[in-house]
Amino acid sequence: MKKNTQNKNIKIKSARGFTLIEMLVATAVFMSVMTVAVSALITIINADKQSQNIKTTTDAVTFAIDTMSRDMRVGTDYTCLKDSTPTDGPQGSEQSDCAGGSRTVGYLNNSGQYIKYSFTPPNGTNSSGVLTENTCDSDFTTCSSEDLISSDSGANISNVEFYVMGVDCENGGGICSAKAQPGVLISVSGVIPETTSTTTTEFDLQTKIMQRSIK
Repeated sequence: MKKNTQNKNIKIKSARGFTLIEMLVATAVFMSVMTVAVSALITIINADKQSQNIKTTTDAVTFAIDTMSRDMRVGTDYTCLKDSTPTDGPQGSEQSDCAGGSRTVGYLNNSGQYIKYSFTPPNGTNSSGVLTENTCDSDFTTCSSEDLISSDSGANISNVEFYVMGVDCENGGGICSAKAQPGVLISVSGVIPETTSTTTTEFDLQTKIMQRSIK
């Protein structure tokens, strides 16, 4: 009778772990993947922060423009006022157009107050200009001011222009019909600095205001 010797030929293999080289390769691959993933995550977070910053800043500027628009729309006696840039507007309460734009505009609001909006451009110490709302006397010379847009808004405002149309009838600069409806175009431009880099986002906002009451 033959003995079954097949089992004797079976070699029992001992269990073995990873070698040092295998561990180093696996660690290197894992670190490479994590580096790419973390970099992508940081980029997404920074982009989200910047988009939130842009939204917050543009909302603040838009709110200031809307504030001017609501009050000016129900006012009267729009006039382009003199400022540091060349303009054909008067400094007093005489109504005047300025098709070329001005950094200062005045009007009589619904409460009987003379209001002046004036923009001071940025200088060597300030990266942003300042737009102020001024409550004045009838010739716009004595005023009490309040900032509407400043560096606190988060944007660097480079320019604000007011284009007054349809009020200078005596000098032939307006719409001198029986039913003239004056208007003011407001243009605000500037940049929003990015908090995480040196890049900036430019913006240019405009709105047109038409006097609600017809002259």
